[in-house]
Amino acid sequence: MNDSNTYTSNAAEGPKVFHSRSRTRAVELARAEEHFLALSTTVKTAAIENGKRVLLLTSAVRGEGKSFVAMNLGTNLAKLGVPTLLLDADLRAPCKYPLLRKPSSDGLLGFLDKGAPFAACVCESTVPLLSIIPSGGVSSAPLQAFTRSRMRDLVASLREFAASGVVLLDTPPGLIAPEVKFLTSFVDAALLVVAANRTPRSSVAAVLELLGGTSVLGIILNQWKPVGSGYRYYHPMGDFKPRSNGLVWPTEM
Repeated sequence: MNDSNTYTSNAAEGPKVFHSRSRTRAVELARAEEHFLALSTTVKTAAIENGKRVLLLTSAVRGEGKSFVAMNLGTNLAKLGVPTLLLDADLRAPCKYPLLRKPSSDGLLGFLDKGAPFAACVCESTVPLLSIIPSGGVSSAPLQAFTRSRMRDLVASLREFAASGVVLLDTPPGLIAPEVKFLTSFVDAALLVVAANRTPRSSVAAVLELLGGTSVLGIILNQWKPVGSGYRYYHPMGDFKPRSNGLVWPTEM
């Protein structure tokens, strides 16, 4: 995935998918849109409608496209009519979400460190029903930031939002950030983003072990490419399956 992203939307149908400028062919975009809409429908049915409304997204290492997946998942859940709150919980290398209408000067760090009101940290996006809380900056001690007394208030506010919608926590890679393990105690389930043909199986197994005790909805294969024609696809993960329902979902960007 190229770090330079653009946003594709259709005036008649609403926003759909973020994509790299280097991959603009219509057939690839249509296929990516199908995958993300199908993924969002699966998450809505398997998780949200079963009471799992606060979801954590992580990866093993950097560069697997976790924030890209989080943005598109949030966009498509909102398209399905689900009020969605995307929280940038990566205080080490925050994501600059391109769909923010106006970034908050507070964000997550403003809430945790400065006592900013929750409502002041929530930003509108260009997508109806999708709101975003940016990180608010980089922390030199991210784990300590999450263990402050305001964390209890944050969880309460997120749960209040989730009562009628869904919250997506875009966290750092699990193998480099100990706060990911800490955050699992506040969520209902997790999704693991894996770069196809790149992330070692040992790293996938290690991050799944780190998520032990958390309901893992499944693995999302990012940067995955079909081989052959029709539905004859090559699954790079082979027979590897997550420990919950075995979902291995491909995305192609």
